[in-house]
Amino acid sequence: RLLRQAYELLNRRDRLQASEKIWDAAAHAVKRVARRRRWPCSSREDLRDIARYLSDKGSYAGGEADWLFTLFTAAESHRENFYGTRSAPDIRTGLRGAEQLASILTQLDETLPLSLEPPSGADYRDYEKRHRRALARAS
Repeated sequence: RLLRQAYELLNRRDRLQASEKIWDAAAHAVKRVARRRRWPCSSREDLRDIARYLSDKGSYAGGEADWLFTLFTAAESHRENFYGTRSAPDIRTGLRGAEQLASILTQLDETLPLSLEPPSGADYRDYEKRHRRALARAS
């Protein structure tokens, strides 16, 4: 729905709102996977950590998941288009990337077990720090 709205906004030449919808769609796609597994996901930093973690986990399964974090950071960059300076072709490219990200996350959501542990380890210490209590309650 958000990506469809982004296309409509872009067709109406509202590049600023179209960019924001790209970020919203990416954030919602990551949140959907995290919430189904009861992982804390209340900030942009959480979403970035989770996207990187899912990219790592998905890459072991093969396929396109290696691109997940790259696509996520590209979508995240559209959030910073406050002044609407991105061109329409740039936003169209961002839309295609966000569609691909949503597709990869949907496949991973179906493939990875619901019991998968949340991000942890040396690369995710900040995530663990931010959510120590919530993670302790979940386990």
